[in-house]
Amino acid sequence: MQLLPRICAFRESDRTFQTLAYDTAFHVLQKISIGAPALGMMVLYNPDVHSNRIEATINFISAETKKVTTSSDALDSFFTFLFLFVDSYHEKVTAQIKAIIPQLMDIPLSRSLANVLKMIMMRIPKLRLNVQDGVRASVYHTLTGLPIPPKSEPTGRPPSPKLILQRAIEEPKELQRIVLAVDVLGEFYFSRKALQRIMQYVADYYLTADNVEIRLAAVSSCCEMVVPFVGVYKKVTTDKRNSLLQTIYGVLRAVCSVIVNNPDVQTLEVQFMALHDEKLEMQQACVTLLGRLAELNPALVLPRRRLMLLETLSQMMQSGQARLEQHSAKMIAQLAKQSPKFMRPYVGSLMVALIPKMRNDQKVGLL
Repeated sequence: MQLLPRICAFRESDRTFQTLAYDTAFHVLQKISIGAPALGMMVLYNPDVHSNRIEATINFISAETKKVTTSSDALDSFFTFLFLFVDSYHEKVTAQIKAIIPQLMDIPLSRSLANVLKMIMMRIPKLRLNVQDGVRASVYHTLTGLPIPPKSEPTGRPPSPKLILQRAIEEPKELQRIVLAVDVLGEFYFSRKALQRIMQYVADYYLTADNVEIRLAAVSSCCEMVVPFVGVYKKVTTDKRNSLLQTIYGVLRAVCSVIVNNPDVQTLEVQFMALHDEKLEMQQACVTLLGRLAELNPALVLPRRRLMLLETLSQMMQSGQARLEQHSAKMIAQLAKQSPKFMRPYVGSLMVALIPKMRNDQKVGLL
């Protein structure tokens, strides 16, 4: 099943062989789901050759999908076919895909299903709202434990998901469901009105969850969800700007709070302690490592780097020991090499410290 699609991809492969290969894969599919990805690849390589089999194939996939009640490898195979199928025919299969969307929405959300739904949104714009409504309802139920209220009802605040987060700690599958649901919120480009129902809820509860995976997913998702609000800020009328600003501020404040107060800060304390290691080589290695960590979490690392720089300058100016002065100069050189923008405000202080040392004939060679 892996070989046939590759052979069909060659230009030298004639129509007769491609038809025979497709029939073979379809025959295998009727017995085992492994034939579904092979069919998808054949359709992707030669959509025109197999266009007369669209109806029969999609009807079979639809019927087989109904028989699978839980997430499984079989479902993943069918979703792989649908992903490639939609990517091949685009709007030509609008009617067939529209008919199968309600069936897809009844299946628990998985990564492979989410990929299929995103492909439908991209390739068949007419079905974008159908997909978004279904996905939003599924995600809302996963994160709140409640059915999503009708659009006509005023926006209400669901209760705290305390029990949902507790189950995530106890059950790995529940954890995966929640992480996926949070990820999907940032991937499907929902309308601002739709996002307002759930964005602040995620920021208030899932950004502060005990589980690291959930927090990381929530940070990424919140950053994606807030983009549309930031993009229209200058375009809205003055009377609406204040409300919009409060929405943006509430989410960003929650994200920044997590970055600064993350329990993982404790793990960095060991790195900071190494800045005062008795071995000078260890201190230099720590400066290099902190330079890399600063790119990942500047709010946490940069204040310590500033303090370390001031201590190093003080040591170079006041220690009176050539070895420590040389070591301090190497530390500062490493900082300047790694983070020139960080060092720019301190150039004046560096010159004040370095020039007198360079004038000292006994220490020029060491520096």
